[in-house]
Amino acid sequence: MTPHERGYGVISPDSLIKVISRYLYPTSVTRVSIPYIKDTSETISRILQPYNIRVAHKPKTTLRHLLINVKDRDEPNNRQGAVYKIK
Repeated sequence: MTPHERGYGVISPDSLIKVISRYLYPTSVTRVSIPYIKDTSETISRILQPYNIRVAHKPKTTLRHLLINVKDRDEPNNRQGAVYKIK
């Protein structure tokens, strides 16, 4: 009984070469995320490019960082009923 008669598909030589070359010559790309610093980030990106490392630049300050403390700070003199010193 041939593999085709058993229900297996016929593999063309081209697809076999693609499968083998995928294992012999992996083209995996590593991704790295670094904070953006003017001129420095671009240089790091160029240095890592030949090694198949892609760099994603993230901003130092994000909206979340800016909006974490949305309340105004109260001064200790304006707080009612709080005891700060015991004489």
